[in-house]
Amino acid sequence: MRQDLTHEAVCVAARDRIAWLAGRVEHLEVVLRKHHEWHQNQGEVSAPDGKGGYVTWDAADAYADSGLHDETVAALGPSPIGTRQEKDRG
Repeated sequence: MRQDLTHEAVCVAARDRIAWLAGRVEHLEVVLRKHHEWHQNQGEVSAPDGKGGYVTWDAADAYADSGLHDETVAALGPSPIGTRQEKDRG
């Protein structure tokens, strides 16, 4: 770190970076929630089976059975540090 930066300048830069990161996290949560809901709303899909026929499955069920579903639900769960609003109320 440069020696000529004041403590205040470092704090302002850190605050600005944290604010940017918080906004980015909020955006990613919105996108992840939409993606999760999209997967949950899929119905039957089919694909060629390589033998002239088709194999069909329920894509929402396949997603629900996947580890990705559980990881997504956990990622979208409550924050272990809470939100500013929760802290202001508490």
